[in-house]
Amino acid sequence: DFSIGDIILVEEPFYIVNGKMNKNIMNKIFELKDSVENDNKTGDINKKIFNILNTNRINLDGNGYGLFTIISRINHSCISNVRYFWNSIEKKEYIIAVRDIKKDEEITVSYGETILMSYDERKQYLFNWNFTCDCLICKDNEIDLIKKKLKKLDDMISSLSLQHKFDIAFNCAEKMLGLTKNTLLEEDLLFKNKIYNDMYQLLMYQMNVSKANIYLEKYLI
Repeated sequence: DFSIGDIILVEEPFYIVNGKMNKNIMNKIFELKDSVENDNKTGDINKKIFNILNTNRINLDGNGYGLFTIISRINHSCISNVRYFWNSIEKKEYIIAVRDIKKDEEITVSYGETILMSYDERKQYLFNWNFTCDCLICKDNEIDLIKKKLKKLDDMISSLSLQHKFDIAFNCAEKMLGLTKNTLLEEDLLFKNKIYNDMYQLLMYQMNVSKANIYLEKYLI
């Protein structure tokens, strides 16, 4: 079993995209999946490499993209149980649990910020990897209706903040937390952390430091 915050895996990329390749790197690249291999009917080796890079590359937090022997093989879920963290000092990728994970449960990561996308938006986005997600959220129509409300509230927070209506924006963030109660989204640490961070920032704009620190602590847990 793993608990929230546990480091599950630390791995160094075997290749940084656009870097020099050698035979060993090429062999490792060809061991990874090409999600659109059926489109390469001519067997063009350069296209094959391009497709594999697009399928498996991991964003190194603005420091380019890397390929990994293990991490590049982690499957997607819209309600994933781990997240990526690039350590720019160690030049290694960390896989960290964002919820409690039971023994024999598959490790999954989100391939993008899909949490507030509608089902149709997620389906279109994940078409880049040529698969349709069948995670619990994607099977739950009720969750999708809640997510539409969450997206609307999230957009309102951004709009109200620009208008300096921080108190109303804070109320929107509170409503977002309320909507997640007793749903799968309530377990999503990354999503809750986003809301906690918004609440902290909004309270700081209002100079309510003591209350802001409450949400900062929730964010940092």
